[in-house]
Amino acid sequence: MTEIFLQWLDPGDRTTVLARIFQNRSGRVIAFLRLVLATIFLLAVYFEPTQPVRFAPYAIFLLVGYLIFSIAAFVIAWRSWWYDFRLAWPAWLVDVSVFAASIVATEGGAADFNSPFLAFFVFLMVSATLRWHWRATALAASAVLLAYIGVGIALNIFGLEFNGPKFARRTSYMLVIGMVFVTFAMQRGAARVDSPGEAPGRDALKAALRYALQQSGGGRGIILWEDRDEPAVVAVLRGEDFSVLPALPDEAAKDPATRLFDRLRNRELILLPGRWMPIARKGSGNGALAAAAGIDEGLSSALMSSGEVVGTLVLADLPSFGIDDLDRTKAIAHEVVGIIQGRRLAELARDRAVTQTREALARDLHDSVAQSLAGASFGLEALRRSLSPGETRALKIMTDLKQSLREEQANIREMIDRLRRASDDRRSVSLSAELGRVVVESRGRWDIGIDLAVSDEIEVPAPLVYECKQIIREAIANGVRHGQCSLVEIDAFASDDILTLRIRNNGRRVSIENRVTIPWTIDQRVTSLGGTMALSSDDDYTSLCIDLPKGRLT
Repeated sequence: MTEIFLQWLDPGDRTTVLARIFQNRSGRVIAFLRLVLATIFLLAVYFEPTQPVRFAPYAIFLLVGYLIFSIAAFVIAWRSWWYDFRLAWPAWLVDVSVFAASIVATEGGAADFNSPFLAFFVFLMVSATLRWHWRATALAASAVLLAYIGVGIALNIFGLEFNGPKFARRTSYMLVIGMVFVTFAMQRGAARVDSPGEAPGRDALKAALRYALQQSGGGRGIILWEDRDEPAVVAVLRGEDFSVLPALPDEAAKDPATRLFDRLRNRELILLPGRWMPIARKGSGNGALAAAAGIDEGLSSALMSSGEVVGTLVLADLPSFGIDDLDRTKAIAHEVVGIIQGRRLAELARDRAVTQTREALARDLHDSVAQSLAGASFGLEALRRSLSPGETRALKIMTDLKQSLREEQANIREMIDRLRRASDDRRSVSLSAELGRVVVESRGRWDIGIDLAVSDEIEVPAPLVYECKQIIREAIANGVRHGQCSLVEIDAFASDDILTLRIRNNGRRVSIENRVTIPWTIDQRVTSLGGTMALSSDDDYTSLCIDLPKGRLT
């Protein structure tokens, strides 16, 4: 409270402090208005010589008691959303009773200035409109109007001073004002939240949680999401820490309600679909999900899609909680479903576009490069046949060129096949067999010594093997062309999660400080795979050590 008071002294922060205290907290607003009204009315009656006109000692006693009641209600509204909700109807009935009693005590010929008529009636309508649905507001207006009419009839029956025309005018005013408040309550509709717009990032669950925390003011959020085609998952966001875990069997999303819960006190307010009033009861829905995340007090709401429950949103660590949070959390949950499904649709569209691009590239490679290599191979064969048997050196060159073209054709066919398979290739292949073919091919192409050491038992996803073959081809070519090496040594070994490649050659020393000498194509490929690369060089050897995550392309 001291911090709030100090901030109140600073005009620049005054609006922020008031918003934090009262925004979306109708219980606090009502309790504060009741306290102000009770204080002003007591002072007005006490210092007015002509008041109260009837039952003076009892009227003052009633107003003092009402002020004490208002203070207690204000403290309860500030500290406990549970008791604020449970005592809402009893408190409202107390307000109506004081309203009726105050009219009896203060209504008189010269008492117009101090009459509680207008202020009390507006307060009663404001509290009903803020707390309840328009139907409850209509019932409240009818109850207050009947109470006022009943007081007027009682005054007339017992022969007390009674102004009939004024009574009729005020009854008309109350009827009109009550209709205005009911109309306003009908037009309030559901709680409104900001549109999520286009949030950055591709992770749908993380983007949805960021939006939910931003709209609610919470510090921690959880989404249980059940996709028809995938296992259920639980996403947790707290600050910048985001994680996704498999959902436990008892965390299935089946509950369509919105809840404000307190697990430690075993209390909850439940807003069921189609209902306009929450229900207070003992218990704690979504207990398993909240308990697993260590949440004792928070909000939860079903994530609905096409009338079915597809998940649960849980929000915690809000500055305070209140009944208004139920409607607001339900509105946030509706937007969260839109974010997740919108992102999934966008990802599907992107994947489709990528697939179409890969297929187009595969067709272009087949119709251009592959056909050109085939034509060049036929041309070399025709040229070789035109040579005389005595031209052995020329024949050997022609044979070697033809073999290189065949190997390149095989590489192009592998690229085409990989483009067409896209991410559907889930085969595991022998790393030693695939790298062995690259070694044989490179020995003949570059005419150097190449040693390969790899365990026969290593099975690696086919897409990752392809990337390894491309890395080794590029590393050998760089060693020959730029380092003028005559020997390349390749070691490959794997742990549970990491595949390591060590490639070294006996070529010229490389200046590691010079970025130009860094094999940037290899570096980019390794980075795109989520791996790391280290380059070292001395007078004897230049070495590349590459670590690649095995599961990245599974």
